[in-house]
Amino acid sequence: MSGFPTSSDGRGYGGDGRSPQDRRLRPSQAEKRRGLDRRRRDARPEPLRPLLRTAGFHEGRGYLCGGDDGGGVHEGDNRGSLRNAGRTLPPPCFRRPAGVFHPQKAQPLKKLLLFIFLIPSLAFSACITDDVGEKVCLDAPPARVVSLYGAFTELVVELGAGASIIARTKSDDTLEELKDAPVLGTGLRPNVEYIMALRPDLIISRGGKSASEALTSLKARGLAVAAFDPTTIAETYSAVERLGILFGRAQEAGELTRKTREGLAKVAEKAKKAKSIPTVAFEVRAEPLTLSGKGGLVAEIIDIAGGKVCVEVDKKLVRFDMEALLKADPDAYIVQEGPMNKNPPRPEERPFHANLRAVREKRVLYVDEKLISRPGPRIAEAAETISRFLHPQLWQ
Repeated sequence: MSGFPTSSDGRGYGGDGRSPQDRRLRPSQAEKRRGLDRRRRDARPEPLRPLLRTAGFHEGRGYLCGGDDGGGVHEGDNRGSLRNAGRTLPPPCFRRPAGVFHPQKAQPLKKLLLFIFLIPSLAFSACITDDVGEKVCLDAPPARVVSLYGAFTELVVELGAGASIIARTKSDDTLEELKDAPVLGTGLRPNVEYIMALRPDLIISRGGKSASEALTSLKARGLAVAAFDPTTIAETYSAVERLGILFGRAQEAGELTRKTREGLAKVAEKAKKAKSIPTVAFEVRAEPLTLSGKGGLVAEIIDIAGGKVCVEVDKKLVRFDMEALLKADPDAYIVQEGPMNKNPPRPEERPFHANLRAVREKRVLYVDEKLISRPGPRIAEAAETISRFLHPQLWQ
């Protein structure tokens, strides 16, 4: 006779026909389900467990509590084994009903995720006024940028945001990393439909009358456009500062300005030692003959380099006739080569230029338009290039 009490029909108490020994050997359906829950829990990826511990989630036969000394998971025993419970429930952990999620415990996790994913984007807010008087505001640093002028493209790259440039202009080929980028026309006549298809966050363009038609067309389509028209070194610094604000890189913009100032100061210090200041004719275009006047960036760079433009007109560009050039008879002649002056004939091969003193004495320099005439990050390099030409003895 069994030592366990039985019912009148011989079936073990509990109504399932099993003795207590059988129950230990053959788990019931409920116990099987609890075992399945435990296996599912153990299969959960490790990175998810700390999140569940933070949320206060308890499940199955076990529960999750702080600390990783035992893997962060401690097993309880739903069958009431005091021995197992005493061994697996060390303080400060405590038992909770299986499969219960505690919303109040999850609040800290929700707040943490909100802070990580939402607050940084809400914290960014950039507003500037561009050179055409328009206010440009962004809620996040631009990730898709179209630059319609090579100087501004170089500035963005120098600020460390070159990866945001998604297209370039036809003549904007100075940067190796952008040579394979889509080409959308010229800066003054860009393909507006192509730009619309690219869905840019920001368009950077030149200001001034020459670019007004393109600016009007882009703004009419609701695109964010920042236009700059720096004609002096100080205005170039201002453009760098405002680009730094828009891209969330004010510190990098300040560093770029500092390096440029130091480079220009080095050239100016060298030029102070020159015994004379030569006059310079800077040819912007051969036909019709166009020279740089006193009012442009080039004239300022030549001044720092230790020279002086021969044109006394206070304009950026000046149409010049050959008679006036022969009368000025500059000490040096500089020819820029690039989009504005494609394949210019050599001065000594021109009918009247051969009579200039600079040409007779072979004081002619050919320079890259993209280096000298652009208000970009290479202003100091441009000034040094011209200074070495005008005063080679100072750089020996």
